[in-house]
Amino acid sequence: MLLLLVAGRVVGQTRINGLITSAQKESLPFARVHLVEPHIFVGTNEKGEFSHTFSSDQTYTKITVVASYVGKKEQRQVVSLVKNQTTSVSFVLEDNNLYLNEVEVNALRQHTNNSNSSIVIGQNAIEQIQPYSLSDILLNLLPGQTILNPDLQSAKAINLRSVSTGNHALNNQFGTSIVLDGEALSNNANLQTTFSGRSETLDQLNPRGYSSGDYTFSSTDLRQIPASNIEKIEVIQGVASAKYGDMTSGAILIDRKAGMSPWSLSARFQNGTDNFSLGKGFKIGPRLGALNVSLDYLNATPSTTDKLKSYRRVSAGVLWSTHLDKARKISSNLGIDYSSSFDNWKTDPDDATRHVKTENSNVRVNYRGSWRVELPLVDMLTYSLAYSNAQQYSYESWYLNPGTKPVPVSAEVGVVEGGYSYPNYNAESSITGNPMRWSGSLGASWGLTTGAVVHTFSYGINYSYETNRGNGLDVDPYRPFRTSDSYMRDYDFYTTPALSNLGVYLEDGLSGEVMGKKWRASVGVRGDKQFHYFSLSPRVNAALELNPALSLNAAYGISTKSPGIVHVQAKPIYYDFPLINHYTNNYRENLYLLYTTKVVPDNSKLNPMRSRSIEVGLQYQQPRFQVSVTAFHRRTDKGFTPHKRVQIIDIPQYQILEARPNEQPVYGPTGASALGYAFYSQFANALNTKDTGLEFMLSTAKVRALQTSFNFSTTLYYSNYYNSLYQVEQPTIWNYEKEALIGVYQSGFSEGLRTLSTLSTTHHISRLGLLVNLRAQFFWDEWTKANPKSVYPVAYYNADGQFITIPEAERTYDQYAHLLKEETSKTRIYQNLIYSNYHISLAKEVRRVFRLSFYANNFLNYRPEYYDAKAKERKVLNQAPSFGMEIRLTLK
Repeated sequence: MLLLLVAGRVVGQTRINGLITSAQKESLPFARVHLVEPHIFVGTNEKGEFSHTFSSDQTYTKITVVASYVGKKEQRQVVSLVKNQTTSVSFVLEDNNLYLNEVEVNALRQHTNNSNSSIVIGQNAIEQIQPYSLSDILLNLLPGQTILNPDLQSAKAINLRSVSTGNHALNNQFGTSIVLDGEALSNNANLQTTFSGRSETLDQLNPRGYSSGDYTFSSTDLRQIPASNIEKIEVIQGVASAKYGDMTSGAILIDRKAGMSPWSLSARFQNGTDNFSLGKGFKIGPRLGALNVSLDYLNATPSTTDKLKSYRRVSAGVLWSTHLDKARKISSNLGIDYSSSFDNWKTDPDDATRHVKTENSNVRVNYRGSWRVELPLVDMLTYSLAYSNAQQYSYESWYLNPGTKPVPVSAEVGVVEGGYSYPNYNAESSITGNPMRWSGSLGASWGLTTGAVVHTFSYGINYSYETNRGNGLDVDPYRPFRTSDSYMRDYDFYTTPALSNLGVYLEDGLSGEVMGKKWRASVGVRGDKQFHYFSLSPRVNAALELNPALSLNAAYGISTKSPGIVHVQAKPIYYDFPLINHYTNNYRENLYLLYTTKVVPDNSKLNPMRSRSIEVGLQYQQPRFQVSVTAFHRRTDKGFTPHKRVQIIDIPQYQILEARPNEQPVYGPTGASALGYAFYSQFANALNTKDTGLEFMLSTAKVRALQTSFNFSTTLYYSNYYNSLYQVEQPTIWNYEKEALIGVYQSGFSEGLRTLSTLSTTHHISRLGLLVNLRAQFFWDEWTKANPKSVYPVAYYNADGQFITIPEAERTYDQYAHLLKEETSKTRIYQNLIYSNYHISLAKEVRRVFRLSFYANNFLNYRPEYYDAKAKERKVLNQAPSFGMEIRLTLK
């Protein structure tokens, strides 16, 4: 039966043949051809030829064909097809350099198979800003982001379409998926944090004014992704295809250079930063394909005069691309990457008390391929397997002189004997992590035409397994960082749970005409099993052409993000209550007796984070310019955050029964007990964020009379965010005689707004290979407001640990007056004036071999000031000017 079906599909088929050559009339083997409507990828042979035969189910009359080749300008054509006949098409791809007639150095909004409102950043745009990492690319080119000087001294992440702060911002970053060559760079297994569980603060190592080099609770550190080998980036901020899961804020899709390419050597320099890269795409043979090799080295300090802090990064990658059959229907891509980064804070001669460093190394192996088949319900199979293994190390030392203090030295629970610290010492702690990830996916696509409607079905399954098998936290109990009565203990990551996420999806990409107007839509649903919970995520993207130039689009979708291991781990929290502290000058007679207990938070009921997004937009496109307006609203709930709780501890009392010379005293229980209170944090799905905004983008073609093109964008983002759970407050003064001992209060909420515009003018003289780009940013308004918690308690804990709700009418009664919080004014931060900033970059290409680039941020040194009456200090806006240059050599 299967043979009959297959035979039926090869009779009377429509076919497309093509040829891809360079501007020098050389054939381009291993070029990539995308047949957009059926979502089929084809590769060229040694002669630059490709072909594809459509099944009898597919009655396309027109398809879009996109041809791309590493180092060449992408080209697309709309090709008319004739049923049961062969159509031929040819492409001539030009070198992607400054001698092109049109060079795009800005991000553009495009409709893709992945989303209605994707923002695409091409290679010319990336090269013009001379970036060191993915972070620089996004901050400089993504609308709504503030252009900042390159900063490599702390871990970097990005917030998409949000101005929320604190843990809400961390959730936005954690919910952003970074996808490199089709494989997600997950941060789910990262445990490099000093978060102890005693407070609601998500701590990281953060010394001497620099942010941390660790990036737990956030996305992958964007500094670790070098820019030198990136060919294209697609940023999905709206509703993504059902193919993409484990995200709530959006996705950043990165395509790296693959295939044959000339030698490329580049050197970038900035005040205190040196970056060198080398790349080459080798042709191995007709059957073995092409091998692309890349190397990147970076060394950065805050400046040439400040070398106390440094960051080093080494990256190397090999990408092998070929076809496994003579007909070139089975593609194969194998990537092996190694990266290493090192954050180091050297000892300050003026403050030799503290030293911090973080180290990260990672090996990734990624295999992906596709197979054009002729089977029922399948036109193309796609598959991938990936493995990553990271080694992470965080270290901190701090010279302390607290005098001799009693310290716990055991992790046992109950009445235990402690010891005494040295009077002065070098406190040390380290965290050693070993995150590992295995993942795989299998997908299929199938084209079908029913009447006047063209369908492209895609469906698939993906699975990932993540764990961390590092040695964990290592501390010396006799040299503690804290001098209170509760201390950290060693913690082995081998005890942490593993995460396994399973996802399936089904999507139909439709297109057709209604009343003479073209329309397209993708309707899909995704199911995910994430940390014991299953969720369904419907997603719809649709667009209607009101006329050949004007189109209306709309989208709605739900997405979910799994908690990380750091959220679900049952990390014990130790509490030490002193019973006897008998210290003499004779160490043999010393006795420190304490009662130790531990609280193990139950995070097993943590749900995935969820977001629901809706957006509508208009796009007007003419040959000379294009305009788009997009409005969106995204609501994210079940966000992850520590939630403070309290546990009542019954502490037995002990006394010294007999003091003995040169011996430890004899002790015993008194028979009495006392109550202790252990305040701890347990992760909860308590954060809610509402992000609303408007995005306007305008770009023009080159105005020939001026040899200049223009790009303008304006974004307005508003965020309202709050914690949905009550907040437990540890009393500053204990009133043990009162029934209401510990107050519980309503959480407050915060809100913020930011609106800014970016104007980019690009003066390009193609015959000279010269390009000058000026970017001006205008900061119209920015403010944040933090509304305080209620000053009256809504509930309380009594001395027995019972939780008792206070009726609303009774919350102002005198019996709760001791729990009344001081009236705190709202925290409001406003932008006091409208201001701007100006940046310039220049690039000159010489004989298609040598390229010199230069940039200057805030080149006018415009730094307006104002007096902040509340803070009683002058505030300076804009960063100091920053300059950098790049030299690149291309050898064919």
